[in-house]
Amino acid sequence: MKNLFLRLGLTLCCFFAYLQPNYAQTMYENLWKKVTDAESKGLPETARKSVEEIYQKAKTEKNNAQLVKAVIHRLKYFEFKEEKDLVKALNQLKDEADKAEMPTKNVLYSMLAEVYWKYYEENRWQFSGCTKMAENSEDLETWTLDKIVEEVRKYYNLSLQNTETLQNTKVDIFDDVIIKGSTSARKIRPTLYDFLAWRALNFYQSTEPEVTRPAYYFQMND
Repeated sequence: MKNLFLRLGLTLCCFFAYLQPNYAQTMYENLWKKVTDAESKGLPETARKSVEEIYQKAKTEKNNAQLVKAVIHRLKYFEFKEEKDLVKALNQLKDEADKAEMPTKNVLYSMLAEVYWKYYEENRWQFSGCTKMAENSEDLETWTLDKIVEEVRKYYNLSLQNTETLQNTKVDIFDDVIIKGSTSARKIRPTLYDFLAWRALNFYQSTEPEVTRPAYYFQMND
């Protein structure tokens, strides 16, 4: 569980990869180098302190991309000793999302949704015997598939709130820490709404969430 958040952050379509070299990001580049140097030397506490410095700096400067990357790395250094610690980490991520401003808020909600679903995918076996009666909000091991899907849907929906603003926000604002991908992909998903909607759609197109819908469920199309 310890590296779950880092893996999830890195699967955010490689959203938080290597810093792109430009003058404005030199300070952050130097700070992240401190983190990687400390990690390579086996000094997690030193690395954590450097991440905290980046987090505070990004929050003060309202640097959305750096703030989200710092949030991911803060969770990387969270102490996971038992299952309830994962719940604490999830609550910490939720608190970050609740307090954040747009568009950081939306990106963090999208990431939170992915965390829940990845947790399910890595622990399918434990959900087979879970019942609604035994559910405990503080114990993920008691959750049913219905509960996980409910949480995932909730946070993907929250990630798409304020649609008009997201549609008018270019995904380019995260270019300092993004692997841009192909030109065609950028043309297809030029706005932050396109990017976040694409992430949510990948979940909704999965067959597993469908099994939690009632047999009478249907949807009318225009």
